[in-house]
Amino acid sequence: MKIWVFEIEKRGLSYIRLGISTALLIFGLLLLIAPILEPPNTVNFGENGIVGSFEHASNISHMQNPVSRAIYTFGDWECHQHASRSFFINGNQMPVCARCTAIFLSISFTAFLLVFIRIKAPFWVIIALIIPMALDGGIQLITPYESNNILRFITGSLAGFATVLAFDSIIED
Repeated sequence: MKIWVFEIEKRGLSYIRLGISTALLIFGLLLLIAPILEPPNTVNFGENGIVGSFEHASNISHMQNPVSRAIYTFGDWECHQHASRSFFINGNQMPVCARCTAIFLSISFTAFLLVFIRIKAPFWVIIALIIPMALDGGIQLITPYESNNILRFITGSLAGFATVLAFDSIIED
C-alpha cells in the first residue's frame, strides 16, 4: 500500500526485531515514568546543564528510586537538561529536554511499529524529516531566536521517526 511517498507492507514477525524494539519501548516508557517515581516537585536542574557531562550527579544520587536514578543519570550525560526546555510530570523535570524526549519516544514507538510493518521512504524524505530539527536547533544556536517546547517536540519526533526509517532501510537493504 502506498501512502503519499511511503510504501507500507506487512512484515513477518522477527524475534530479534521484537526484542530490540521492546527494549526501546521500555526505555521510552521509563522516560515518562521516572518523574512519577520521585516525590512531587523534587526534580529541577535549573539552566546550567551541558551535554556529555555529569553535572547533576549529586542531585541524582539523592533520588529515592534506583530506576529513576538510572534514567536521570542517562539523561545527565545525554542531554543539557535545561528546565526551561523540558517538560514536567508530577512537578518533576523530565530526564531529558523536550526535543530529546521526542526523539527517544519517536524512536521507541516507531521501532516497535516496524516490527509488524515495513515503511519504506525515499532518502530525500528521510532527510526532509530531519531538516526541521536541524533548522530549529541551528537557528537557536546562532541567533537570539528561542524556540518553544512544542516546536522542539514536533521537530524531535520527526527526526526520531526518520532515524528509525533510515536504520530499518539500511538493515533491510
